[in-house]
Amino acid sequence: AALKELDLNFMDCKTMSDASLVSIGRGLANLGQLHLLRLNCVGCKDIGDDGFAAFGAGITKLTEVADVGLKFSKCEGIGDQGLSRFALRLGSMKSLRCLSMIMENNKSISKDGLSQLGAAIADLPQLSDLELDFADSKKIKDQAVKSLTDGIAKVASLKTLRLDFLGTGLS
Repeated sequence: AALKELDLNFMDCKTMSDASLVSIGRGLANLGQLHLLRLNCVGCKDIGDDGFAAFGAGITKLTEVADVGLKFSKCEGIGDQGLSRFALRLGSMKSLRCLSMIMENNKSISKDGLSQLGAAIADLPQLSDLELDFADSKKIKDQAVKSLTDGIAKVASLKTLRLDFLGTGLS
């Protein structure tokens, strides 16, 4: 029987790095039957744009995944470039129904990253449940959220939406 659910918790792991995420991304290619993926990398300080983008490349191999939960809060190395490159891959996950991205306190995420994420979310035809948490990400301003929500507004299948921008630069 093929693995259907995978839950990985690396919270505050001092050795979790870009190289670790690259390896996890490559490993996902062998899990084509996976339906649920949870990855907790909260507080992993050595994760940056390259690792997050490589993980995004691996996640697209999960052609049947319906539920993805990612926690990358306090991973200050992830900025617009990493989020944008991740988002470009995310849009190809046509079976995705539930997406949760907890990205609190990532100081380098702003309009560019959120614009790409919004565009990717617009390409997810089955998405019904979306949670995005970018609280305490100070570079996020009004225009960044508008770019994101413009994409979200195009998802006709969306039933549940949770957005958290507490402590950002919104006016």
